Amino acid sequence: MADQHAVTVAMLMQRRQLIHQLAPHWDTGNLKGVVAQATRMARHDVWVDVLRTMSVRAPKGWTLDVCVGVLPWCAELMFEPFEDYLEAACEAVHNVLRHFAPLISETLAAYPLTGIDFSREERMEKCSKCKMELLQLKQIYSELESTPGPIGARIRAVLDAFPSDW
Repeated sequence: MADQHAVTVAMLMQRRQLIHQLAPHWDTGNLKGVVAQATRMARHDVWVDVLRTMSVRAPKGWTLDVCVGVLPWCAELMFEPFEDYLEAACEAVHNVLRHFAPLISETLAAYPLTGIDFSREERMEKCSKCKMELLQLKQIYSELESTPGPIGARIRAVLDAFPSDW
């Protein structure tokens, strides 16, 4: 029992150190930097903390760049056995759908581009990546739709948030 406690304490201390590495980005409101740093860390427990914090501290600071960085991790978290990991992923995806699905649909519907507009082409590429990730997540959620309990209800709520033409 003492060995398990020591292992748990060591894991929590390491997680705390990793979270502290994100502090400079949080302090400046640099969500893109938070996402980049968390991606380099490549740890699901850190991502859960990042997603929770982003939902509470910076719900309006999301950009297409942030979405592009976050969505692949949301997909990975959906395969974890911990309900709180699934909840964090569901909340992030729901936020993306609520705030960005109309922009993504409108941007992609405006294709083909006429003339040279680098910012529009860049936005188009980000929207395309987001939609691809969201469609992959929709497939994952569809497979988990019959999950019982509160997390199943959350998954169904996220599925309902997808645009009907997706």
